[in-house]
Formats: sequence, C-alpha cells, structure tokens
Amino acid sequence: AVASNTFAAADMTVTDEDVRAFYDRNAETYRQPDQRQVVYVAFKAKDYLDKATVEEEEILDFYDANLARFVVKGTNDVETTKPLEEVRAEIEDELAAADSKLLAYRAAAEFSDVFYTNRSESLTFEAAAVAAGLSVVTSRVFTATSSPVVAEAAPAFVEAAFALEPGSGIGRFSEAVNGGVESYVM
Repeated sequence: AVASNTFAAADMTVTDEDVRAFYDRNAETYRQPDQRQVVYVAFKAKDYLDKATVEEEEILDFYDANLARFVVKGTNDVETTKPLEEVRAEIEDELAAADSKLLAYRAAAEFSDVFYTNRSESLTFEAAAVAAGLSVVTSRVFTATSSPVVAEAAPAFVEAAFALEPGSGIGRFSEAVNGGVESYVM
C-alpha cells in the first residue's frame, strides 16, 4: 500500500464562510453532552456491616426459600441438599450484607432529611456534612453516560445528579440515592 500526502500539499483556499458553513452542517459533531460535577456524601454499606443484625427466623426463611441453591450432585448424580448448618455462615453473611445496604441507605435518608426539615437558604451541604461528621467528596466532571462512582450505584447516582436544580432552593439537594453497596446524598 502506498500512502499519499498530495491532498495536504494541494493549493486550497478556505474562507471564513467555508469554515462556518462546514461547522453549521456538522454542528452535532462538535456538541458537548451535558455535564455535571457534584459534591456528595457516600454511605458505604461495608461501614454498617458491624451494625447489621440477622435473626434466626430470617436464616430459616432464606434457607427454605432458596433450597435449590444448596443442592449438590453426589455419586451417580444423586442430588442432595446441604444441611442448614453447613450453609448457615454463607446465609448469615448474605443477609448481613443486605441489611448493611439498608442501614447505609437509611443513614443517607436521615442525612438528606436535614435539607427538607431545615429550609434555610444559608444551610450549606458542606456545613451539614461537617456537623454530621461526614466527609464531602467532589466528583469529577461526568456526563449522563459516565459516572464517578462504583458501577452498581452509577445509574441511580447519575439520574439523581442530573435531576438536581443548581442555585437556591430545595432542588439543589438530592434525596437519598440507593446505590446498593453505597448510598449517596448530593
């Protein structure tokens, strides 16, 4: 194959009008998507794991409702169900993880309630976070098709961020955003 650079060497004259006409015909190519950058507080489920509780009845209900998960094939393809005591720790861990996600979300909801119960225009997100002992994070700039947070939480986070109404008023704060492994308030 032969590469030629004769086009670049061609004698061409491009006027401002030519450039403008080209731009007008191809404006979508140069359009930037809407972007956001938000400040937020993350409530990580793993931070609530030690507060999670799992009741014996929950373990039994989970085991009974999910027996198919605990079936194994043995000799001659005979299926047997693992006894509860063999899978108890696995069930407890799964239920505790689910409870810690709920606890993180509830903590986020409690924090976001501050903005709905105290409608003072002087209340800032940062001041409320500091008063609650929380760390504020500033996101990177992102679009509706990208996210600055963990993948599991991304759709809910991005949707809430683009629903915010910058400026004054209650719309500048989000309600609690349930992202599974992390919940957020922006």
